Formats: sequence, structure tokens, C-alpha cells
Amino acid sequence: MGPQDIALTSLLVCLALLIIPLSLSILIKLKLIRKTLFAVVRMSVQLFLMAIYLNYLFKWNSGLINCLWLLVMILVATFSVIKNSELNRKMFLLPVFLSLTISVVFVILYFNMLILRLENILQTKYFIVIGGMLLGNSLRGNIIGISNFYREMKRNEERYLYHLSAGATVLEASMPYLRNSLMASLHPSRIFTRTFFIGLYVNTDSKNEHKLIFGLLQMLLFVFTVFFDMQADRWYNIKYI
Repeated sequence: MGPQDIALTSLLVCLALLIIPLSLSILIKLKLIRKTLFAVVRMSVQLFLMAIYLNYLFKWNSGLINCLWLLVMILVATFSVIKNSELNRKMFLLPVFLSLTISVVFVILYFNMLILRLENILQTKYFIVIGGMLLGNSLRGNIIGISNFYREMKRNEERYLYHLSAGATVLEASMPYLRNSLMASLHPSRIFTRTFFIGLYVNTDSKNEHKLIFGLLQMLLFVFTVFFDMQADRWYNIKYI
């Protein structure tokens, strides 16, 4: 049995979930309605276009094209992390790109070779989909962790320099800020939203690759993720600083 198509009415029902966070925004006067609606529209358009070009990636199923496309996705994610973390692009472009590339490629190969045991580990159905899922859902954690680390280092610069002058190594002096940043970025609520829907991607029937099912599914996942993440901080009492 192939994947179930999602009707436009079902998408509207899914989007209706946004009424809850938008109502809270109006009630508490957060002034986030315009930004939230803009983000939803932008993401919907991006996912729709993504569904179109995924059709060609699945049709070609070329290992070389898949590797090049993964590098493009990693490069886009790198610029997103640097921009949202307010870092120096020239200084952090290469380190962030290499760190994302090594981690994503390692997880993809580990998953495809040791867990799925695929004969063709570069198969589009798994290589591109899992890689995109890892990048897309790890961005928030990377941004929060990096931003917190450098913000705390700048705020406590005198304390950091004092520890260095007292004989501490760079790692020892920066360890408290590194630990807090990792705790903020690796909070269980964020891990949940990153891994909860893996099966929906991996088990998609290849006979229906020409359909826009991937884009529609990701639109649904985006709405549920927005709703969950807006409630997560209140549920788990997350402190970013």
C-alpha cells in the first residue's frame, strides 16, 4: 500500500493549529503574528518548490548528483547558522561548513550502511531525504548553542581572562560556557522534534515519487513542529541564557 495523498482540505485543517499560538500571541501581546505568518508562507512556498525538484532527483537517482546536492544543502545551512548566530562570515564559514559536513555525512553513511544495509548507499530515497532532515532539524540547536556560547563568553570576558591569568587552559576557562550551550542546544524537547517523523520519510513508496507527497508531508511536519516548539519552552522551562 502506497502513501496516502493529502487533500487541500486536510492541509487547511492542519494549518488551523496555528490559531492556538497566534491567539496566545495576541493575548500576551507578543507582536509575532506578522513574522509567524510570513514564516509559514515562506516555508510553504519553499516546500512546494522542493517537492518539484525532488521529483527530478528521484527520477535521476544519481550518486554524483546526490552528493553535489547534499553539499549545496550543507552550504545553505552554513550561511543560515552564521547569519542567525551573528558570527563573522569570513572567520566561521569554513569551520561551520566542515563541522556540518562531517557530522551529516557520518550519520548518513552510518544509517545507510549499518542500519539499513543498503547496496547503494547513495540512493536518493535515503541519502537526500535523511540528509535534508538532519540539516533542517539541527539548525535550531546549532544556532542556539553557538549564539549562547559566544554571548556568554562576551558577557563574562573579564572572568574568562581572569581564569586564563590564573593558569587555566583555554578549554578549562571556556568549559562552563560550552557546557551551558550544549545543554541548551541538546535539550530533549528539540531532540524529539528532530527525530519523531523519520519513518515518514524513509518508508515512502518509490512508486509514487512523481507525486508531491514529500512537500505536503513536510508542510504538515512544519506546522506541527512550530506548534510543538512554541509550547516546549513553557513545558520544559527552558532557559537559553
